[in-house]
Amino acid sequence: MSSSTISELPTDHALVAAYAGGDEQAAAELVRRHAAALGRFLYSAGARMEEIEDLVQEALFRAFRGLPGWRRDASFRSWLFTIGGNLLLDTRCNYYDQNYEWRKAIHFCMKKDGEICWVAPSSPRCWAVQSSDCAPVMVALGAQVKLVSSQGERMIPAAALYNDDGIQHLHKRPDELLTEIHLPPTNGWRATYWKLRRRGAFDFPVLGVATWVQLAGDGTVENARIILGGVGSLPIEAANSEIAILGKKLTEETIEQAAGVSYAIAKPLDNTDFAMDWRKHMARYYVAGTLRELAGLPPRPVSA
Repeated sequence: MSSSTISELPTDHALVAAYAGGDEQAAAELVRRHAAALGRFLYSAGARMEEIEDLVQEALFRAFRGLPGWRRDASFRSWLFTIGGNLLLDTRCNYYDQNYEWRKAIHFCMKKDGEICWVAPSSPRCWAVQSSDCAPVMVALGAQVKLVSSQGERMIPAAALYNDDGIQHLHKRPDELLTEIHLPPTNGWRATYWKLRRRGAFDFPVLGVATWVQLAGDGTVENARIILGGVGSLPIEAANSEIAILGKKLTEETIEQAAGVSYAIAKPLDNTDFAMDWRKHMARYYVAGTLRELAGLPPRPVSA
């Protein structure tokens, strides 16, 4: 691609269009623009320095192969980074997500440079909270993820990717790159996700509820997964809520039963936005809200 052609195609969108038309130099320009940033992103996600070059090449190869699935209303870089990055998002905590001087003033914390988890000072573990939107959704859907490294590749359930620890929160080696997400066939299941956060625009969830159901022809629940995010160091399955609706129709009564037992499993701590008791209360409301949506019932106002 000549310099004049590059000047006429300054945007990523235009370069992708040029590459789709057979212009290999357009692909080279996209690599030049994004390879370094992708390498930094992979390093921040835990990849070893000696693995970065191979992982960047693998990621870009798969990205170009997957370009037909890119939505053109999204940034190319966001598409390149976002879904995998959201699934691998580091845990967050009020005591960790601060500047260096603030953290130094409290003698740091267990997650970084310190020895004490200030959320639970007598605890031997870190209680930083899982704050990804995609994680509970992929677990609820029963997705599989592919992890690739120079040693090979493996496919695992999305639920097996996470560990109940604020520091070692992923069952993933540092040299592995998440390259693919495999969703189950759309054979009649329904799913939704509700997110509690302070701002209506971009913000991390302080509670997320992902609900997936399979319904029989008469509306009876044949299978269900209800996953809570933002209330622990990993996505938490509300198994008793699932049991409460299995083999039943999604009526007002069964929905309230499922929502009521979700209250016990939601155990938020004082490590993120909003009061933890209120977040626990909202878990019940959000579970009921997702089930009401999937049942086609109107929403209810939040009660005190």
